[in-house]
Amino acid sequence: MTWFARQLCCTRPNVYKIFGKENIDISLLWRISCILHHDFFGDLSQEMKCDVNFSLPFSSGTE
Repeated sequence: MTWFARQLCCTRPNVYKIFGKENIDISLLWRISCILHHDFFGDLSQEMKCDVNFSLPFSSGTE
């Protein structure tokens, strides 16, 4: 955890706070993806394709 916090330029307690959040912003997710060499955006995209009940929160429902 110390290595990850150092790579993210924050403290260990802040890393635990990030892990405890339900949502994180895109720039933070991008930084984490780069640090861990993993495409979390691809994971999210795949999850959205598999979820037949997925709808965007800002959808007007008129499509």
